[in-house]
Amino acid sequence: MKHKSYQYRLKPTEQQKQTFVQWASATRWLWNHFLAQNKKKYENERKFIFKHEQILQLPKLKKELEWLKSVPSQALQQKCFDLDTAIKNCYKRGAGFPKFKSKKWQSDSFRIPQSNSPKASGRHIKITQSHITIPKLGDVKWIKHRPIDGRVKSVTIKQKGEHWFASVLCEFEDSKPIQEISEDCVIGLDWGLKSFITTSDGETYETDPVYQRNQKKLKKRNRALARCKLGSKRRNQARIRVQKLHRKIANIRKDQLHKISTKIANCGDVVGIEDLNIKGMAKNKHLSKSIFDSGWGMFQTLLGYKLADNGGQLIKIDRFYTSSKTCSVCGETKPMPLDMKTYNCFSCGTSIDRDVNAAVNIRREAIKKLNRAGTARIQARGDASHGVESYDSYDSTSDASVKREKFLSTWALEAKGFLDPW
Repeated sequence: MKHKSYQYRLKPTEQQKQTFVQWASATRWLWNHFLAQNKKKYENERKFIFKHEQILQLPKLKKELEWLKSVPSQALQQKCFDLDTAIKNCYKRGAGFPKFKSKKWQSDSFRIPQSNSPKASGRHIKITQSHITIPKLGDVKWIKHRPIDGRVKSVTIKQKGEHWFASVLCEFEDSKPIQEISEDCVIGLDWGLKSFITTSDGETYETDPVYQRNQKKLKKRNRALARCKLGSKRRNQARIRVQKLHRKIANIRKDQLHKISTKIANCGDVVGIEDLNIKGMAKNKHLSKSIFDSGWGMFQTLLGYKLADNGGQLIKIDRFYTSSKTCSVCGETKPMPLDMKTYNCFSCGTSIDRDVNAAVNIRREAIKKLNRAGTARIQARGDASHGVESYDSYDSTSDASVKREKFLSTWALEAKGFLDPW
């Protein structure tokens, strides 16, 4: 079983918005209350108060604080589960100890789980095309722009700026992986910054550098925010304007990545891609802004789960694999500075775009890696256009001693203003 969330924008009335704010404030207070208890108990007894003890305190708290009764009991219990998980992750996974939540810095949110009752009438949450039914509140209008698959497990109501959203978490069975894959359905991708992605078929995908395009506007709004007096209404208005612009930039970037990843996932069953050290590469001051603006990490996440939903697979190639310096036909290697756009092989006479050459090499390496893993069988069709027949015996790890991050940093300084990393 696997889980997937669907996010929809809500259209609540003013009274419903006020109710959301009250419920989110109540759950935030409950988190801070039990966190303070845990800190005090640990200082005195070196022990914690976990979720079962916290939940047993809720009836008493509701008698002392009448406003807690207006909040759905499931939302209060879920906040106890969240704090319990945060404390355990501090020791199990090395995460930081949970902190107190502030209304000033935290986005308001609360989560309501779905009832396990098989009857529709016994469900806490009911979903239709036009609205969602929330306990103790009733029907709330929303924009259901796509259908929901699977069984609803929980709904998280969260505020982002001036809008409210509902994230519906669903559970459904894993997609069966494809057992026989044709070589025609394997795609290799090569990263870039001028051209975001180049495929082994020679197709390029461009993205709009939305952050760099809005950088002047963002700078102007941040300066206006810095001039405002702390705690004033004008400062809050300026903060909202900066927040809106950041959200607009993020939404445009996410929309571009969703479109590209969906198209690639629908074109191939297996996609090979380089497992780059994005954080390490971003330390290069000449390329860091362009790398983060492209959203490489988010693209890998989107492409991975979309391929998995279709029964496909995302294969990550070793970052030290010399895809750009290797001829895709004969396997000969040679230095490839960043200013060289075309790969000209002196052994076989091949002349090919450097990004397409790298993508073809990544595609071939993905086929080899998939065959070695034995999870799916590649049906070879003798496609000589991708160099599979003439290049099966080449050892991909023979020239892996040159680190790509070092190669990138060295040549970027010599080719100032050149944005395509390899």
